[in-house]
Amino acid sequence: MKIGISSLCLLRRSLDDIIKVMIEESSLWEVVDEGEHALDRERIRKLKEAGLEFTVHGRFSDVNTATIMSDLRKAFLKIYKKSIKNAYLLDAKIWVLHAGIRSPLGFFYPELEKKKNLEFVRKLARYAYDLGVTIAVENVIEPGLIRKISEMEEFLSDIGLESVKACIDVGHFFIIEKDAFDKISTLRDEIVLFHLHDNDGINDSHLGIGKGCINWDKLLDLISEIHFRGNLILEMYSIEDARNSLKKLSKKRYKE
Repeated sequence: MKIGISSLCLLRRSLDDIIKVMIEESSLWEVVDEGEHALDRERIRKLKEAGLEFTVHGRFSDVNTATIMSDLRKAFLKIYKKSIKNAYLLDAKIWVLHAGIRSPLGFFYPELEKKKNLEFVRKLARYAYDLGVTIAVENVIEPGLIRKISEMEEFLSDIGLESVKACIDVGHFFIIEKDAFDKISTLRDEIVLFHLHDNDGINDSHLGIGKGCINWDKLLDLISEIHFRGNLILEMYSIEDARNSLKKLSKKRYKE
């Protein structure tokens, strides 16, 4: 099990300018493939030269895998496939996806929206599989379609593909299901990644570990009990919080 940091904490700075910081802070990073950190071939070359290990978080702004609109589906599919290809070129084996948000139109057609979401992710999964990339579907908050663990279970069962697994975002989980961490164990064989950050149970504030209300001892015990061997990614809004959280987890011996 390895602990890494999400580039979300440095998203206001150009990816080209933070590679030195990345090398200094952690050997494992999750690159947020949008905004100032949007990947291209030159950036991928520089990152690979840094000798780090990566996962990639697909774009989550202004896109929606569950859109009912056919013209938007075509555009979004192109965007997502490009990001999966970027993950492949970066030698990242995991690509994180926010799978579906409830749209104003989807409010009137919830079953159609659900169907389109499954169809869309299946298309992505086939593309990712051919490149050797696993899609890690992340649990989100409102207006996301996959918020609860039960919804994640249903989605993965309906998808039924080995190339689609789960990314459990602990901060999002706490907002939706509070401290009922035992629910996570039902997905023990499907989880390939955890996103770790703290909050007050109401706001998705991406705080450092210990700055919110999450019972981290209970959560980390659960991660140990399910024999998780994947990556833990610290997804904070500030590099200081990520750095301090990395030190805290290292002291608890949850680092490989």
